[in-house]
Amino acid sequence: MTNVVPLVWRLLYTGSRERQGHQSMLRISETGFEQEKPMLSLEGHIMGPWVEELRQYCDRLLSESDGLVLDLAEVAYVNRDGLELLRTLCRRRVTLSNCTPFVAEQLKQAASC
Repeated sequence: MTNVVPLVWRLLYTGSRERQGHQSMLRISETGFEQEKPMLSLEGHIMGPWVEELRQYCDRLLSESDGLVLDLAEVAYVNRDGLELLRTLCRRRVTLSNCTPFVAEQLKQAASC
């Protein structure tokens, strides 16, 4: 059984969603190792200030290891900046796993731009 340690749990209220009471958030949890690489599970939305938060966290882990795995199974949405970050991370020894069909399509569309 993998021990999940919540590392980041923050809320961001944005635009018209704030008036409607919707929350945009990203949860980053360290969930162990896959193929001797640290694994992070992401939940929520990769957007706004969470893009930079994720970038900094990944930079730190990549400076300490030979790679990184991001589990995107619970990611509901990625904005343009988040997509660019994920594409950049892929070029830096980061493996994206368990993408939802929606996020996979977003990545595919971003790659064709």
